[in-house]
Amino acid sequence: MSAENLCTIASAVRPSSRAAAAAAVVLSALVLVGVVPASAGAAKTEVRPAEETFTLILQHKRPGSLSYVGEGTHVLSLQVFPLRGVAVAHTQSNNYDVENNDSVAYAEQIPKRPFDGYLDLHFKGLGTFAGEFIPRKTSLEHKVKGCDGPRSISQTGDLEGTIEFHGGGYRRWTASRALSFLDRSPRLHCRPDAAKRESKPKSLFGYVGGAPGSFSGWRYSLRARLRRSDRLTELAVFGYAPNRPAVNFDAGTFEWLPGAIATGRFVNRSVRTGAHLEVSQGGYHPDHATLRPPSPFSGVGTYTRATHRLTGTFSIGFPGLKLRFGSGVTVAELLDEHGRVRRPS
Repeated sequence: MSAENLCTIASAVRPSSRAAAAAAVVLSALVLVGVVPASAGAAKTEVRPAEETFTLILQHKRPGSLSYVGEGTHVLSLQVFPLRGVAVAHTQSNNYDVENNDSVAYAEQIPKRPFDGYLDLHFKGLGTFAGEFIPRKTSLEHKVKGCDGPRSISQTGDLEGTIEFHGGGYRRWTASRALSFLDRSPRLHCRPDAAKRESKPKSLFGYVGGAPGSFSGWRYSLRARLRRSDRLTELAVFGYAPNRPAVNFDAGTFEWLPGAIATGRFVNRSVRTGAHLEVSQGGYHPDHATLRPPSPFSGVGTYTRATHRLTGTFSIGFPGLKLRFGSGVTVAELLDEHGRVRRPS
């Protein structure tokens, strides 16, 4: 019952019902100040907003390859979030091998509106995705437990039209048809424990990838960062020993391209011979290290704990871009996992 109705009842009672009237007035006041919720008897729900995702994939596989959709020697993918107003184009090479691949992602803002079956995207200076989505198969997903509302819809089909993309100057794509997927999740009212809240990226760079990571079991870890006015570059080198004598070199660089396109370029390499991470003794924080990387990295890098800098001729060959990374302003940190001081349990 609303506060307005309670006030009406209180004013309409006869003098002989003064006690009931006083109680009604008190309850009305409590509702107005928020001590007693106006809908105290109603179940609390949270709203899970509607979401739409359109995905497009073009791929070139190795001869005889049995790789899955989205895995191949070269893959171009597009993800569009119409209700968020974001489109992300992504190119990858050798993405069936997570430790030895190159990739570039481009994210841009687009008008926010529901997907109407037609695509007309232009990444300035990079390419175009335009055409009509022709669904071939439609399926209804199971209802979300604890939520009220329609079921989600998934469609598989093709985008028929024009696809022209040159991957930032290092690979060209041209097609009139591409395998595509459309997923629609409706607005739902859910119990608080049933409403999954997806954490959306706070900026376009959140859509192009994160910092270089690693697998578990590393012995040495060297991380370095070089920040310029127009670019942020990060490097992570991991040495695995003795049961896995490999060295992983992972790097990413982030920048704005013309047309307000947030861009992330990544290169990952894992080698057992021909590249080295040579570390001096020094406990959990070793004093020195020398990097001799594999291609497309080049040169030699030297880390010194006294300055926390990585210097030398070390360079990184990203797709379509080569960067000199070793310099007096490249901040770095080196850790030896075996040198960690462990307290008795």
